[in-house]
Amino acid sequence: MPGRPRTASSRPRPFEIGARSVLVAVAALPLVSLGLAIAGRIGFPYPLEWMEGVVLEHAARLLAGEPLYGPPSGSFVPLVYAPMSYGVMAVFLFVGGTSLAWARASSVAATAFTIFAVGALAARGARAEHRPWTAILAAGLYAAGFAYGGTFYDLCRVDAVAIALLAAAVTLVRPDATRSRSIAGFLLFALAVLAKQQVLPVMVAATALALRQRRLRLSALIGWAALALLAAAIQVASNGWFWTYAVTIPGGHELHPSVAALSLVLDFAVPLPLLVVASGIALVQARRSPEPLHAAVIGGVVAAVLGRAHQGGFENVLLTAFVFLAPCAAATIARWALDRDLTVARRALVLAALVIQLLVLITPPRAFVPTRADLAAWRRAERALRECARGGRAVALDHAGLGGTRFAHTMAISDVLTGARRPLRQRTEQAVVRALDPEVLGAVGVGDATFPAMDRALLSRFEACAQVAAPPMQAGHDPGRLRIWAARGLLADVVNPVR
Repeated sequence: MPGRPRTASSRPRPFEIGARSVLVAVAALPLVSLGLAIAGRIGFPYPLEWMEGVVLEHAARLLAGEPLYGPPSGSFVPLVYAPMSYGVMAVFLFVGGTSLAWARASSVAATAFTIFAVGALAARGARAEHRPWTAILAAGLYAAGFAYGGTFYDLCRVDAVAIALLAAAVTLVRPDATRSRSIAGFLLFALAVLAKQQVLPVMVAATALALRQRRLRLSALIGWAALALLAAAIQVASNGWFWTYAVTIPGGHELHPSVAALSLVLDFAVPLPLLVVASGIALVQARRSPEPLHAAVIGGVVAAVLGRAHQGGFENVLLTAFVFLAPCAAATIARWALDRDLTVARRALVLAALVIQLLVLITPPRAFVPTRADLAAWRRAERALRECARGGRAVALDHAGLGGTRFAHTMAISDVLTGARRPLRQRTEQAVVRALDPEVLGAVGVGDATFPAMDRALLSRFEACAQVAAPPMQAGHDPGRLRIWAARGLLADVVNPVR
């Protein structure tokens, strides 16, 4: 009650004040670091990651009313993602215009929401007096995972929106929630899966828990029904192509079981020792009455390991686990650090381990912000394409938008050629080769990822014009060198060919 005097036992002791200060400092440093990194690169006019340009193109197509899924063509081959994240990006593009900065803004907003949700998840089971510190610690730990997750928090990619929807779903689904809240939670699970299919194991884990609790069974059923109905609607709207790109093609990619086993060690035990131990203890202690957060930890780890084992699995797939490991571990760590029943020595040891874990995770923001040299490298590549094209159209298959002309992206082509059935593979190859028309394109920039029919078309229709270092990437795959081919006959007019 207001005005009630605090007893001596309720007043924070000197060590407790120090512990709270450490928790706040541990949280504040990565939050500030993340903010500086995002502020330093959100407006960069070129891709920070090699698929940003093609993801932006998907959102722009949605905004323009063009289909996302359909037969492959030389100008566009869809990526193998569900459309929800593109829809969120399209809203931001509608407000601010079609640019990488506004597409990234959708991911920044999603990440900000995720940080808030992570704090709420961690504080849920904490003592009343510990909740603020637990929430702050969880938020800071998630921010510290920026580099761990491949720096995908602010990129023009589908991950940030999918993770935000996932975190919101787990926040709403709880045994004591009202029916409407739990239904909303499972509907958010459905939307998260439709943002990125990789998160499906988290929804499965939450459903397994819901089936044990009568209050949540109907909510889970409604969520799965909504997922099925929405997927069916997208399938019909795409004339049957959605399932091909979102399910059939990814299902045809290779899985490497040995990578899955290594992932548990190299992606979790080595870089996240404190988070793994703290979360593991929380799971063991809650085995008789688990919370949705505990189920989400298990589902998230399964999703992350499967993602790593999947062909091309990059660090961003680890976010499905990290977004739940952070609050689960934070709740345990804060309880240890602030528990007066533990000796000062043990609590100090916990705080020391927390600081060490932070030092392992966090990287100075300067490492993720493009420099003037990076900007100059992009402009050199753009200039080389333009000079080789001699006023004609130019494309760069690894860097959508760099040449100013639409063309199928290398990643989308590769996904089809490695995962689709033979007729679609052949159709895609033919469409791409047909689009390599020197009557239409003055220059073509390619990286190291090509296929034989493309190489033959380039050799017969174009001639080598320039080879430049590929523009540097701040995240994700590095496509390597950029080889530029000019339409035959154009180089005769080039006085000083770019080399």
